[in-house]
Amino acid sequence: MKIGFVLPGTCRFPGGGFKVVYEYANFLASHGHKVSIYFDCSSSLKRFHLPESVRKIAARYLVWKRPSWFPLDPQVRKICVFGVTNQVISQGDAIFATAVSTAVPVSRLSADKGQKFYLIQGYENREVSDAEVQATYQLGMTNIVVSKWLENIVQKFAPHPVLISNSINTDVFNIQKPLNQRNRYSLIFHWRKESYKGGGFALELIEKLHRKYPDFKFTAISNLAKPENFPNYVEYVYGIPPEEVARLNNQHALFVCTSVAEGFGLPGLEGMACGCALVSSGYQGVYDYAVNEENALISPVKDVDAMFRNVERLLRDDSLRIRLAQAGYECAMKRTLAATGMRLEQLLLSDSDRT
Repeated sequence: MKIGFVLPGTCRFPGGGFKVVYEYANFLASHGHKVSIYFDCSSSLKRFHLPESVRKIAARYLVWKRPSWFPLDPQVRKICVFGVTNQVISQGDAIFATAVSTAVPVSRLSADKGQKFYLIQGYENREVSDAEVQATYQLGMTNIVVSKWLENIVQKFAPHPVLISNSINTDVFNIQKPLNQRNRYSLIFHWRKESYKGGGFALELIEKLHRKYPDFKFTAISNLAKPENFPNYVEYVYGIPPEEVARLNNQHALFVCTSVAEGFGLPGLEGMACGCALVSSGYQGVYDYAVNEENALISPVKDVDAMFRNVERLLRDDSLRIRLAQAGYECAMKRTLAATGMRLEQLLLSDSDRT
Protein backbone atom coordinates (compact mmCIF):
# COMPACT_ATOMS: atom_id res chain seq x y z
CA MET A 1 0.00 0.00 0.00
CA LYS A 2 0.95 3.64 -0.46
CA ILE A 3 0.38 5.36 2.86
CA GLY A 4 0.81 9.01 3.77
CA PHE A 5 0.86 10.86 7.09
CA VAL A 6 0.43 14.64 7.30
CA LEU A 7 2.20 16.31 10.23
CA PRO A 8 1.94 19.98 11.27
CA GLY A 9 5.53 21.04 10.58
CA THR A 10 8.64 19.46 12.06
CA CYS A 11 9.52 18.75 15.66
CA ARG A 12 12.99 19.79 16.79
CA PHE A 13 12.84 18.01 20.12
CA PRO A 14 11.11 14.79 21.23
CA GLY A 15 7.33 15.00 21.07
CA GLY A 16 4.87 12.21 21.81
CA GLY A 17 2.49 12.89 18.93
CA PHE A 18 5.27 12.96 16.36
CA LYS A 19 6.89 9.89 17.92
CA VAL A 20 3.72 7.83 17.51
CA VAL A 21 3.54 8.74 13.82
CA TYR A 22 7.22 7.96 13.29
CA GLU A 23 6.85 4.57 14.94
CA TYR A 24 3.84 3.69 12.80
CA ALA A 25 5.72 4.84 9.70
CA ASN A 26 8.70 2.64 10.57
CA PHE A 27 6.47 -0.36 11.27
CA LEU A 28 4.53 -0.04 8.02
CA ALA A 29 7.69 0.51 6.00
CA SER A 30 9.22 -2.63 7.54
CA HIS A 31 6.16 -4.54 6.31
CA GLY A 32 6.77 -3.52 2.73
CA HIS A 33 4.41 -0.54 2.46
CA LYS A 34 5.49 2.66 0.73
CA VAL A 35 5.23 5.29 3.44
CA SER A 36 5.49 9.07 3.06
CA ILE A 37 5.36 11.74 5.75
CA TYR A 38 4.24 15.18 4.58
CA PHE A 39 5.44 17.97 6.85
CA ASP A 40 3.17 20.98 6.41
CA CYS A 41 5.56 23.87 6.92
CA SER A 42 3.09 26.64 6.10
CA SER A 43 3.74 28.32 9.45
CA SER A 44 7.30 27.18 10.06
CA LEU A 45 9.91 29.84 10.94
CA LYS A 46 7.46 32.73 10.48
CA ARG A 47 8.49 34.17 13.82
CA PHE A 48 11.90 35.00 12.30
CA HIS A 49 10.35 37.31 9.66
CA LEU A 50 12.49 35.88 6.89
CA PRO A 51 11.81 36.52 3.20
CA GLU A 52 9.36 33.89 1.93
CA SER A 53 11.90 32.28 -0.39
CA VAL A 54 14.50 32.00 2.39
CA ARG A 55 11.95 30.61 4.83
CA LYS A 56 10.95 27.87 2.39
CA ILE A 57 14.55 26.88 1.73
CA ALA A 58 15.19 26.70 5.47
CA ALA A 59 12.03 24.66 6.06
CA ARG A 60 13.02 22.14 3.39
CA TYR A 61 16.43 21.82 5.03
CA LEU A 62 14.82 21.16 8.43
CA VAL A 63 12.59 18.45 6.97
CA TRP A 64 15.64 16.83 5.40
CA LYS A 65 17.62 17.08 8.66
CA ARG A 66 14.98 16.06 11.21
CA PRO A 67 14.16 14.16 13.35
CA SER A 68 17.58 13.96 14.99
CA TRP A 69 16.05 12.45 18.13
CA PHE A 70 14.30 9.49 16.49
CA PRO A 71 15.69 6.78 14.16
CA LEU A 72 13.27 7.17 11.27
CA ASP A 73 13.60 4.39 8.70
CA PRO A 74 15.38 5.70 5.55
CA GLN A 75 12.69 3.97 3.50
CA VAL A 76 10.14 6.49 4.80
CA ARG A 77 9.93 9.44 2.42
CA LYS A 78 9.99 12.88 4.04
CA ILE A 79 8.29 15.61 2.02
CA CYS A 80 8.13 19.31 2.85
CA VAL A 81 4.90 21.00 1.75
CA PHE A 82 3.45 24.46 2.23
CA GLY A 83 -0.22 23.69 2.48
CA VAL A 84 -2.00 20.35 2.07
CA THR A 85 -3.45 20.30 -1.44
CA ASN A 86 -4.06 17.87 -4.27
CA GLN A 87 -1.06 19.33 -6.06
CA VAL A 88 1.48 18.25 -3.42
CA ILE A 89 -0.02 15.03 -2.03
CA SER A 90 0.67 11.99 -4.18
CA GLN A 91 -1.88 9.39 -5.15
CA GLY A 92 -2.10 6.60 -2.62
CA ASP A 93 -4.18 4.08 -0.75
CA ALA A 94 -4.41 5.84 2.64
CA ILE A 95 -3.75 9.33 3.97
CA PHE A 96 -3.72 10.34 7.64
CA ALA A 97 -4.51 13.62 9.35
CA THR A 98 -2.61 13.68 12.64
CA ALA A 99 -3.75 16.90 14.34
CA VAL A 100 -6.63 19.37 14.35
CA SER A 101 -4.70 21.69 12.05
CA THR A 102 -4.30 18.96 9.42
CA ALA A 103 -7.80 17.46 9.64
CA VAL A 104 -9.74 19.84 7.38
CA PRO A 105 -7.19 20.01 4.54
CA VAL A 106 -6.79 16.22 4.52
CA SER A 107 -10.56 15.76 4.45
CA ARG A 108 -10.73 17.96 1.33
CA LEU A 109 -8.22 15.94 -0.68
CA SER A 110 -9.48 14.09 -3.73
CA ALA A 111 -10.37 10.41 -3.49
CA ASP A 112 -7.27 9.30 -5.41
CA LYS A 113 -5.09 10.30 -2.43
CA GLY A 114 -6.49 7.28 -0.58
CA GLN A 115 -8.87 6.41 2.21
CA LYS A 116 -8.84 9.19 4.80
CA PHE A 117 -7.97 8.53 8.42
CA TYR A 118 -7.76 10.89 11.38
CA LEU A 119 -5.33 9.92 14.16
CA ILE A 120 -6.70 11.65 17.27
CA GLN A 121 -4.06 11.76 20.00
CA GLY A 122 -5.60 14.35 22.30
CA TYR A 123 -8.47 16.77 22.77
CA GLU A 124 -6.79 19.71 21.02
CA ASN A 125 -8.77 22.66 22.34
CA ARG A 126 -5.83 24.73 23.53
CA GLU A 127 -5.59 26.87 20.39
CA VAL A 128 -9.06 26.43 18.89
CA SER A 129 -12.55 26.22 20.37
CA ASP A 130 -14.30 23.06 21.50
CA ALA A 131 -16.74 23.45 18.61
CA GLU A 132 -13.89 23.55 16.09
CA VAL A 133 -12.29 20.45 17.59
CA GLN A 134 -15.56 18.57 17.60
CA ALA A 135 -16.27 19.58 14.01
CA THR A 136 -13.10 17.79 12.88
CA TYR A 137 -14.54 14.51 14.19
CA GLN A 138 -17.45 14.90 11.77
CA LEU A 139 -15.47 15.30 8.54
CA GLY A 140 -16.25 11.79 7.33
CA MET A 141 -12.79 10.33 7.85
CA THR A 142 -12.15 7.14 9.82
CA ASN A 143 -11.44 8.43 13.31
CA ILE A 144 -8.72 6.56 15.21
CA VAL A 145 -8.36 7.35 18.92
CA VAL A 146 -5.45 6.43 21.18
CA SER A 147 -7.31 6.09 24.49
CA LYS A 148 -10.69 5.15 25.90
CA TRP A 149 -11.53 8.62 27.18
CA LEU A 150 -10.98 10.05 23.70
CA GLU A 151 -13.17 7.30 22.30
CA ASN A 152 -15.94 8.39 24.68
CA ILE A 153 -15.66 11.99 23.48
CA VAL A 154 -15.40 11.31 19.75
CA GLN A 155 -18.32 8.89 19.58
CA LYS A 156 -20.63 11.66 20.78
CA PHE A 157 -20.04 13.41 17.45
CA ALA A 158 -19.22 10.62 15.00
CA PRO A 159 -20.12 6.92 15.16
CA HIS A 160 -17.70 4.07 15.64
CA PRO A 161 -14.28 5.60 16.25
CA VAL A 162 -11.55 2.97 16.15
CA LEU A 163 -9.61 2.57 19.40
CA ILE A 164 -5.93 1.70 18.88
CA SER A 165 -4.35 2.46 22.23
CA ASN A 166 -0.78 3.73 22.19
CA SER A 167 2.15 1.40 22.67
CA ILE A 168 5.89 1.55 23.26
CA ASN A 169 8.98 0.05 21.71
CA THR A 170 9.72 -2.70 24.21
CA ASP A 171 13.03 -3.43 22.48
CA VAL A 172 14.14 -0.05 23.84
CA PHE A 173 12.02 0.40 26.97
CA ASN A 174 12.56 -2.55 29.29
CA ILE A 175 14.24 -3.44 32.57
CA GLN A 176 18.02 -3.20 32.48
CA LYS A 177 18.68 -2.80 36.21
CA PRO A 178 17.03 -5.11 38.76
CA LEU A 179 14.27 -3.51 40.80
CA ASN A 180 15.83 -4.45 44.13
CA GLN A 181 19.14 -2.81 43.22
CA ARG A 182 17.75 0.69 42.75
CA ASN A 183 18.04 3.60 45.11
CA ARG A 184 14.52 4.02 46.45
CA TYR A 185 15.27 7.72 46.98
CA SER A 186 15.44 8.42 43.26
CA LEU A 187 12.80 9.93 41.04
CA ILE A 188 12.60 10.80 37.34
CA PHE A 189 10.02 12.95 35.57
CA HIS A 190 9.43 14.72 32.27
CA TRP A 191 9.27 18.50 32.45
CA ARG A 192 7.42 20.63 29.89
CA LYS A 193 6.58 24.32 29.97
CA GLU A 194 2.96 23.95 28.81
CA SER A 195 0.55 24.38 31.71
CA TYR A 196 -1.48 21.27 30.83
CA LYS A 197 1.69 19.19 31.32
CA GLY A 198 1.72 20.18 35.00
CA GLY A 199 5.39 21.10 35.19
CA GLY A 200 4.77 23.58 37.98
CA PHE A 201 3.25 20.86 40.14
CA ALA A 202 6.28 18.64 39.50
CA LEU A 203 8.61 21.37 40.73
CA GLU A 204 6.43 21.95 43.79
CA LEU A 205 6.55 18.24 44.58
CA ILE A 206 10.31 17.84 44.27
CA GLU A 207 10.88 20.97 46.35
CA LYS A 208 8.85 19.43 49.16
CA LEU A 209 10.77 16.17 48.83
CA HIS A 210 14.13 17.93 48.70
CA ARG A 211 13.41 19.86 51.88
CA LYS A 212 12.57 16.69 53.79
CA TYR A 213 15.05 14.36 52.07
CA PRO A 214 18.11 16.43 51.00
CA ASP A 215 19.88 13.41 49.48
CA PHE A 216 16.97 12.51 47.22
CA LYS A 217 18.09 12.06 43.58
CA PHE A 218 15.98 13.86 40.96
CA THR A 219 16.26 13.75 37.16
CA ALA A 220 14.22 15.83 34.74
CA ILE A 221 13.90 15.00 31.04
CA SER A 222 12.76 17.80 28.77
CA ASN A 223 12.50 18.93 25.18
CA LEU A 224 13.85 22.39 26.07
CA ALA A 225 17.15 23.74 27.31
CA LYS A 226 17.30 24.13 31.08
CA PRO A 227 15.49 27.26 32.31
CA GLU A 228 17.58 29.67 34.37
CA ASN A 229 15.49 29.27 37.51
CA PHE A 230 15.37 25.47 37.48
CA PRO A 231 16.43 23.85 40.79
CA ASN A 232 20.16 23.13 40.76
CA TYR A 233 19.73 19.90 42.73
CA VAL A 234 17.90 18.32 39.75
CA GLU A 235 19.88 16.59 37.02
CA TYR A 236 18.45 18.07 33.81
CA VAL A 237 18.72 16.54 30.33
CA TYR A 238 16.92 17.50 27.14
CA GLY A 239 16.49 16.48 23.53
CA ILE A 240 17.74 12.95 24.13
CA PRO A 241 16.88 9.87 22.03
CA PRO A 242 14.63 7.05 23.31
CA GLU A 243 17.57 4.81 24.19
CA GLU A 244 18.96 7.43 26.57
CA VAL A 245 15.51 7.97 28.10
CA ALA A 246 15.31 4.23 28.78
CA ARG A 247 18.79 4.18 30.32
CA LEU A 248 17.92 7.02 32.68
CA ASN A 249 14.59 5.46 33.64
CA ASN A 250 16.50 2.37 34.70
CA GLN A 251 18.62 4.40 37.10
CA HIS A 252 15.58 5.42 39.16
CA ALA A 253 13.05 3.76 41.44
CA LEU A 254 10.13 6.12 40.83
CA PHE A 255 8.59 7.79 37.80
CA VAL A 256 6.38 10.79 38.56
CA CYS A 257 3.85 12.37 36.22
CA THR A 258 1.98 15.55 37.24
CA SER A 259 0.06 16.15 33.99
CA VAL A 260 -3.28 17.93 34.08
CA ALA A 261 -4.53 16.77 30.67
CA GLU A 262 -3.03 14.24 28.26
CA GLY A 263 -4.42 12.18 25.42
CA PHE A 264 -2.49 9.16 26.65
CA GLY A 265 0.80 9.87 28.40
CA LEU A 266 3.56 7.78 26.85
CA PRO A 267 6.36 8.72 29.31
CA GLY A 268 4.54 7.09 32.22
CA LEU A 269 4.13 3.84 30.33
CA GLU A 270 7.77 3.97 29.26
CA GLY A 271 8.77 4.47 32.89
CA MET A 272 6.74 1.42 33.91
CA ALA A 273 8.40 -0.63 31.16
CA CYS A 274 11.78 0.28 32.63
CA GLY A 275 10.83 -0.88 36.12
CA CYS A 276 9.92 2.43 37.74
CA ALA A 277 7.00 2.50 40.15
CA LEU A 278 4.57 5.03 38.67
CA VAL A 279 3.26 7.86 40.83
CA SER A 280 0.85 9.87 38.72
CA SER A 281 -1.87 12.46 38.76
CA GLY A 282 -5.25 11.19 37.63
CA TYR A 283 -5.37 12.87 34.23
CA GLN A 284 -7.65 11.23 31.66
CA GLY A 285 -5.18 9.27 29.54
CA VAL A 286 -3.29 7.57 32.36
CA TYR A 287 -6.21 5.27 33.11
CA ASP A 288 -5.65 3.47 29.81
CA TYR A 289 -2.77 1.64 31.45
CA ALA A 290 -2.53 2.58 35.13
CA VAL A 291 -4.71 1.12 37.88
CA ASN A 292 -4.46 2.70 41.30
CA GLU A 293 -2.92 0.41 43.94
CA GLU A 294 -2.42 -2.37 41.36
CA ASN A 295 0.38 -1.07 39.12
CA ALA A 296 0.60 2.60 40.16
CA LEU A 297 -0.34 5.13 42.81
CA ILE A 298 -2.68 7.78 41.42
CA SER A 299 -3.70 11.03 43.11
CA PRO A 300 -6.13 13.79 42.07
CA VAL A 301 -4.94 16.21 39.40
CA LYS A 302 -3.11 19.25 40.87
CA ASP A 303 -3.04 17.71 44.37
CA VAL A 304 0.66 17.91 45.21
CA ASP A 305 0.15 16.97 48.84
CA ALA A 306 -1.60 13.72 47.88
CA MET A 307 1.18 12.89 45.45
CA PHE A 308 3.77 13.64 48.13
CA ARG A 309 2.04 11.16 50.44
CA ASN A 310 2.10 8.53 47.70
CA VAL A 311 5.82 9.02 47.19
CA GLU A 312 6.41 8.70 50.91
CA ARG A 313 4.42 5.46 50.98
CA LEU A 314 6.89 3.97 48.52
CA LEU A 315 9.87 5.31 50.46
CA ARG A 316 8.61 3.64 53.64
CA ASP A 317 7.49 0.39 52.00
CA ASP A 318 10.03 -0.91 49.49
CA SER A 319 8.08 -4.13 48.98
CA LEU A 320 5.12 -2.05 47.79
CA ARG A 321 7.41 -0.13 45.43
CA ILE A 322 8.77 -3.37 43.95
CA ARG A 323 5.30 -4.93 43.68
CA LEU A 324 3.88 -1.94 41.80
CA ALA A 325 6.97 -1.68 39.61
CA GLN A 326 6.76 -5.37 38.67
CA ALA A 327 3.03 -5.10 37.89
CA GLY A 328 3.67 -1.96 35.86
CA TYR A 329 6.40 -3.69 33.89
CA GLU A 330 4.13 -6.64 33.10
CA CYS A 331 1.40 -4.24 31.95
CA ALA A 332 3.79 -2.29 29.72
CA MET A 333 5.22 -5.42 28.10
CA LYS A 334 1.76 -6.22 26.72
CA ARG A 335 1.60 -2.88 24.89
CA THR A 336 4.08 -3.56 22.14
CA LEU A 337 4.55 -1.56 18.98
CA ALA A 338 4.21 -4.80 17.02
CA ALA A 339 0.70 -5.36 18.37
CA THR A 340 -0.60 -1.85 17.67
CA GLY A 341 1.20 -1.69 14.34
CA MET A 342 -0.53 -4.88 13.27
CA ARG A 343 -3.87 -3.48 14.38
CA LEU A 344 -3.35 -0.36 12.29
CA GLU A 345 -2.15 -2.36 9.30
CA GLN A 346 -5.20 -4.63 9.51
CA LEU A 347 -7.47 -1.58 9.61
CA LEU A 348 -5.80 -0.15 6.51
CA LEU A 349 -6.02 -3.43 4.63
CA SER A 350 -9.67 -4.00 5.57
CA ASP A 351 -10.64 -0.50 4.48
CA SER A 352 -8.73 -1.03 1.24
CA ASP A 353 -10.65 -4.27 0.60
CA ARG A 354 -13.99 -2.46 0.99
CA THR A 355 -13.16 0.16 -1.65
